Amino acid sequence: MSTKLPRRHRILLALYPPSFRERYGDELGALVEDALPAPRVALDLALGAARAWIEPTFGGTPGQRQRDRMLATILTVFWSWSLVLLAFAAFSKMVDDPPVRGLRVPLVHAAFQVSSASMDVATGLIGLGALSYWGLIAVTARREHGLRNLLPATIPIGAGLAWLVVSWGATWGLLHFAVGHRLPLLAAVGLVVLLLAWALASVALAPICWVSIAVAMRRAGLSVRLLRPGLIGAVAAAVCLVVVVVSMAITVASLRGPGGLAPTVENVLLGSCVVPFAAAVTGVGLISGRRGLRADREASTAPPAPGPVEVGTRPPSS
Repeated sequence: MSTKLPRRHRILLALYPPSFRERYGDELGALVEDALPAPRVALDLALGAARAWIEPTFGGTPGQRQRDRMLATILTVFWSWSLVLLAFAAFSKMVDDPPVRGLRVPLVHAAFQVSSASMDVATGLIGLGALSYWGLIAVTARREHGLRNLLPATIPIGAGLAWLVVSWGATWGLLHFAVGHRLPLLAAVGLVVLLLAWALASVALAPICWVSIAVAMRRAGLSVRLLRPGLIGAVAAAVCLVVVVVSMAITVASLRGPGGLAPTVENVLLGSCVVPFAAAVTGVGLISGRRGLRADREASTAPPAPGPVEVGTRPPSS
């Protein structure tokens, strides 16, 4: 990438998918360098990066394109699940901790239970797939006598365990030293700073785990045959997320009546932000799942490429 480009343009070019940068990065950088300096260029780059992630292009042989498409679907659904999981946690906290009065209505309670059960099924599918592919990555790394493939796969595990330990320690400290006690001003400020640092670390942990998992899966070089069960499981998880979001929307809509959600800031955010965010993220995962299934079906039904005809042999008659 040329260093003559403005810093903001270099950052926007770096946001494009790796496969896109590998194929078109130099050409796109040259076009941006020749373009007139205008705010429109940065906007076009940002929109192009979004389109490149939503509709990625894959190069190589048909088998490589099929494999990359299936892998992209598996990773996209995993990311969608993790974001919907956060949204569902906020949804459950606002509705069921403590339970609002309208949650006792049979229809609302049934919708809430369906959303919880669907989230559990999606989490089970994601967990089973993660364990299976971690084992495959470990076998691949052992066969190649190196830790290059295994190291990115262990980062999410170590980071998750560290986060659980720190979270448990912070909760224990709050319950024993902060709750019900009058803290000095300096101690209170320090506690707030620690909680903010924990929150920022939690937010930064998710993209680190996402990138590590993507790198580990790509380095493993798993075949189409091994990726196909993961693709089917990812599509099933995406369907479960659709049920989760629909049930969340029914629950929130039903609680808007008398005796339901009080017009607090939290509940306004629940209805106007959490559920639409989960719906948008689920839509991305569902679209990616449909494209993965279509790519797998098209590759399975495509006729085999004709092999070379040896000299002196007679081609088969039609």
